[in-house]
Amino acid sequence: MKNLKHLDVSPNSIKEIPNWIGTLTRLSFLDISANSIGELPDGIGKLVSLTNLNISKNIPLMRLTSSITSLNLERFECNYCYNLIEPP
Repeated sequence: MKNLKHLDVSPNSIKEIPNWIGTLTRLSFLDISANSIGELPDGIGKLVSLTNLNISKNIPLMRLTSSITSLNLERFECNYCYNLIEPP
């Protein structure tokens, strides 16, 4: 899985993203939209190749990890994250 470049797990009723996601360093596209994720793990910041991130429609999501600021994203979607109160 370390060579994985595209991961789309929307919508799957996922409540948590494991911190080991940070080991997927070749991942360039991650769509975790339309799930039930409450927070993003710090491991997200280790996705050095990530250029597209979609976290939209994760209603329980209240905060983004500060490690997200280290990403070089070309596209970041965060629509309908109504409970998001702490952007980095």
